[in-house]
Amino acid sequence: MAKTWDTVISMTEKYVGDSWYLYLLGAAFLALLFLGWKRKESRFWLVLTGVFAFLYLCPVTAGIVIKYFIGRSVYWRMMWLLPTAAMFAYAGASFLGLFRKRWLQNVFGAVLAAVIIAGGTCMYFQGNYSAADNLYKLPAATVPVCDMIKKDAGESGVEQVKVLVPNELLCSVRQYEASFLMPYGRNAFKYENLTQNQAGLFSQMSSDEADSETLNMLLKEEKCNYFVWDRTDEERRAAFDRLGYVTVGDVNEYRVYRIEE
Repeated sequence: MAKTWDTVISMTEKYVGDSWYLYLLGAAFLALLFLGWKRKESRFWLVLTGVFAFLYLCPVTAGIVIKYFIGRSVYWRMMWLLPTAAMFAYAGASFLGLFRKRWLQNVFGAVLAAVIIAGGTCMYFQGNYSAADNLYKLPAATVPVCDMIKKDAGESGVEQVKVLVPNELLCSVRQYEASFLMPYGRNAFKYENLTQNQAGLFSQMSSDEADSETLNMLLKEEKCNYFVWDRTDEERRAAFDRLGYVTVGDVNEYRVYRIEE
């Protein structure tokens, strides 16, 4: 229960960051509570937000959502369900409706708009986005690595590719080539649904001091026939060569190996 509550707090902080929006949402909630409770539209937004807050904050319901639906590391995505924009718009319109004179509505409307604009960082600022390296919007190395493996598999008579890749390519390989099998997917980052062998492989791939002999044993156990590693790692590169791995080629900072049975 305490761990779940810590997750709720940390994920809320991660989502909110330096913005004011959660506080503005609270202000909008109070405004509707006092200004528009008699209107059914207001009650709809208030009940919707209140129910969400209970489900999100209560450790029991949060634990159920984390375990069965969304996962601990991305629990902050629950905040996407908050009707933030709709609450701002409706509460703001209700507040401005208190003034009969048009000029007062314009002044306070401009103030509210300025507060909302200043409450966060523009998502289109430089640094939040970068040009895609390829049409698939995948890491630059993913496409050539997959193409190299697919071509070699065809030439070598490998019917079913099963490949282990570094963690930074883990989530993108099967986005480009769904026919490839992998020992584990992004579930490995949460150590969910992993066998002992798969957990061992992921630990080795996450370590700065991976042991080539252990990797080789685990790869053979997992029946992988392709392996991608950092080609700048001279010590382990030499070890894989001694183990009989066939070098297929290099892509950027990676070396692609075929593992012979």
